[in-house]
Amino acid sequence: MQNKATPIAWPNIDSNPVNEFRTSGYIARAFSMQYPTGNADLRAKRVRDVKPAEYFQHMLKYKDGSAADLHWPELHKLMLHGEDQLRVPEQDSAKRRHVLIPKWNLEDWWYCFEWQHHDSAHIHDIGIRKDAPIIDWEKMKEDNEMMAKVVQYLDSLVTTINPEMDAPVPDQHPCRKCDNELNDDLQDYVELINKLQCHTRCNASYCLHNNHAGEQSCRFGYPKEIVEHTFIQDDDHGHPELVTARNDSYINPHDRLQLQGWHANVDLKPVLSTYATLQYISKYASKSEPRSEAFSDILNCILSNSNPNDSSLASFQKLLLRTVAEHDISAQETCHLLLSIPLYHSSRQFVSLNLNKDAPQLLRGAGNDIEFSRIEEVGRTMQSLLQKYWNRPNELEDITLYQLYLKYKFLNSSWKPCKRENIVCIWP
Repeated sequence: MQNKATPIAWPNIDSNPVNEFRTSGYIARAFSMQYPTGNADLRAKRVRDVKPAEYFQHMLKYKDGSAADLHWPELHKLMLHGEDQLRVPEQDSAKRRHVLIPKWNLEDWWYCFEWQHHDSAHIHDIGIRKDAPIIDWEKMKEDNEMMAKVVQYLDSLVTTINPEMDAPVPDQHPCRKCDNELNDDLQDYVELINKLQCHTRCNASYCLHNNHAGEQSCRFGYPKEIVEHTFIQDDDHGHPELVTARNDSYINPHDRLQLQGWHANVDLKPVLSTYATLQYISKYASKSEPRSEAFSDILNCILSNSNPNDSSLASFQKLLLRTVAEHDISAQETCHLLLSIPLYHSSRQFVSLNLNKDAPQLLRGAGNDIEFSRIEEVGRTMQSLLQKYWNRPNELEDITLYQLYLKYKFLNSSWKPCKRENIVCIWP
């Protein structure tokens, strides 16, 4: 180093592991490109204490064209037109709250994030519309006028019509466009449908499975029959099933505004019964991605399929390629968590009443809870839910524990009425 700053001592290599709590400047030493002067380490002395969550949030948002430019080229490609042009799942989720929720006139809604092995963000959501008709299936089958009104209503929500089936393949993938290139016109809609909304090919590794007769079929039911008019019929369990009008056997059901706003594959289905609601929540909204294989299992699989006379270099190259593709937590999900972005959004708050414990609890944020949204709050202890109930003010003396957490929230050291009733989960 040529400046007057004291050179940083390089750590010695020995059998003692690095202690992240006691080793001074260990982050700066490990990532010299990000810390060219050795300053701003997590454990460096500061005027005020900086928690790890706040420190790493600042690092993820930091950009000056130097360290970030060298190590985050893909990120900077998305930031060519400034930070406002960066399309991330949380920004798109904000569009859902400000555009789709009013457009669909939702009175209750919930959605959560998940990430697939190839790091793509995936969102599961479900909502209740204010003006939705009541689906009385048995009565609808006897009342043609009621059936026609419900079908007309559902037909206005979702479509499986391709406006231009023979459209040419666009020169540029519609998902690679920057915000200033989006026109939200019919051409953009056609490109999105033909590029994102079509079930292109069935194969054994994705959707083909053996049915009860031992025959292979697509688990999504493609190709589907061409239907001229939308109708509702009984499914295999006797519940109502919507069959939308379609001119394309492979197109997914969608809404145009949702598709052009999300600019990625969508699948929209009206929920017509309690059974379908419970099935969706239990099967899709609560499902997790499969665990990646153990390192030893990957190596054993490669060795068992390799020629014993081949060089070991080829096996280790395959091992590196396989381990890169196998992630339990992707880079996108890691950034999402480090930035303290909620993993779900909901029109209601969820309260978990643990009746077994009355000791002070560690404070941790979840969902949209404003009380837990500040970084400096995380890690402090708080009164348990039972202790808060015991210490409630006199005006709430006649309210039960369940009613208190159903209709009130504890914010800024006082109980305040909720706009909507909370979802209270009592356990054990």
